[in-house]
Amino acid sequence: MTIAELHRKFKPYKSKRMTSNLLSRSRNESVLIGPKIWCNENYYVTLIDNSQYKLDFFDEMRNNSAITYIYELIGSHSFLIFSKGKFLQTDSIPLVFAESIIPSFPEKIPIEKLHLTEIGQLPHDQIPNEWDRLDWKIYSLMRDPFISYVKIGSLVGVSWKTIQNRYKKIIKNCKSWIAFFPRGYQNYSQTLLTFNTKYEVNLRNELKKLDRTTILYKAGDTMILNLFFDHSIQHYVFRKFEKKGLIKNLRVSIPIRWSSQSWE
Repeated sequence: MTIAELHRKFKPYKSKRMTSNLLSRSRNESVLIGPKIWCNENYYVTLIDNSQYKLDFFDEMRNNSAITYIYELIGSHSFLIFSKGKFLQTDSIPLVFAESIIPSFPEKIPIEKLHLTEIGQLPHDQIPNEWDRLDWKIYSLMRDPFISYVKIGSLVGVSWKTIQNRYKKIIKNCKSWIAFFPRGYQNYSQTLLTFNTKYEVNLRNELKKLDRTTILYKAGDTMILNLFFDHSIQHYVFRKFEKKGLIKNLRVSIPIRWSSQSWE
């Protein structure tokens, strides 16, 4: 959706320029991060439980072309790594679901009121194996959907109409990856939770009721939650879930460094 289309649909201001300025300001203040398009490119997830790796391991991995994203953690885990293909011959697990959850604003519930009652598994993200080389090239260049077809056409050497037609096909296999933080990204604390649960869809729907984005991954049968909160006690609700038998194998870590703000 272009800025003009966004303005026509929602009309936050009378002027399209004001709408554009609002979006720019929101990005500059990290209230909005994105959007980008995302698809599963045969990603694997590696959780490292101890700090046996040398001190510059994070910097080495951040510069490794096979690594798409890395968190350095303290707590139950030391590192969370996303890679294309298996990483370092370790027990890497296929990434089967990923989402930057679009929240509600104003919030419908606070984190402490999350509620799990209904069993259901998340659908798996499909790898677009039917794409050809040109599709992947266009996907790589048009992760930012605001880039024009004409510009990409000139880079790739095909007409803008070809880019448009290919892009319409590509986005059918993609998710929109955008994050919303009403107080600004820097003004939230973070925690990273891993656990197993039968209430996956229910949890995802509950997280949509919060007023800020949550990043939700599933690797194998393990849920990985990047939670943004105001007070450290807020994530205690997941300990309550564990005590009630709604989740199991809960492990809690605190991110101290990460590759970027894009999570993809």
